[in-house]
Amino acid sequence: MKHVFLILVCACLIGIAEDMVSHRQAFRARLAQNPSAAVVEGLRDPDAVIRRYCVYQDFLRNGPKSVDGWKKLVSDPDELVQLAVAECLAKLPPENPQRQVLGKALVETSKFPAVIRQASRLDASAFNFYRNNVRLKDDPTYDHIVEIQDSIELPDDRWLMCTDPAETGHTKNWFAPDFDDQAWTTVKCEAWEGQGFPGYDGVAWYRIRFAAPPKGNCVGAELKFGAVDEQAWVWLNGKYIGQHTIGPEGWDVAFWLNIGDEIAWDAENLLVVRVEDSKMAGGIWKPIELQTLISK
Repeated sequence: MKHVFLILVCACLIGIAEDMVSHRQAFRARLAQNPSAAVVEGLRDPDAVIRRYCVYQDFLRNGPKSVDGWKKLVSDPDELVQLAVAECLAKLPPENPQRQVLGKALVETSKFPAVIRQASRLDASAFNFYRNNVRLKDDPTYDHIVEIQDSIELPDDRWLMCTDPAETGHTKNWFAPDFDDQAWTTVKCEAWEGQGFPGYDGVAWYRIRFAAPPKGNCVGAELKFGAVDEQAWVWLNGKYIGQHTIGPEGWDVAFWLNIGDEIAWDAENLLVVRVEDSKMAGGIWKPIELQTLISK
């Protein structure tokens, strides 16, 4: 009886596959006869592969005018169709009103993290922080030998974390010292998946306050990040200091940031890290050290 059931299931699957092939062949035939009409019909086709193809074709043929009829596609149940819409919208000029309207709708209604990340970049206020942070030992204008005086490991169990699937935390000043983070989750230096965020891929923010020692004879300071999976953008005391953005391969690569001008000696400091992870585990997963520097 079990074998009979399996045979019936296989037969049904084969039948569905054959119907799909026939359906797509019929679409290609209509496309060859009347491309414009076929693309318009294809945007409403029950086959997501055809809908996705027609999004690209519609944009290729009609450019900015095509997106005027894409309102329903924003809520398409298929992730790849929504991604196709976001990718085409990205090709429009930033001042195009539909780019803003449809992009915002994708961010607010999509359930797919990849779509939300792509669509959030369509906004004129999209995240674009960058700074060329040069370590003191690599500064060509500083002609002294630099040595580490002390390495102070930041507490690994007092981090506050909040996910940011819409990638709008920077517009809400999540890096500011006076931002209210009381509702954020307390986490450790471990992957966030095991700390209440299973399966999450995307952007998350971390905040921690730590005490810095008196300056004494120090000539500067750096933060050593053991590893952040995968990319990181960093603020200290509300000031943007630099980034670690070599891509997914940077998930286990240590990096250093010069904080000589931003650190508050003999006082409390606020460190904020924006982390982006695209697959598998994510987050700050190795300790961060405050390294005080002296010179010879």
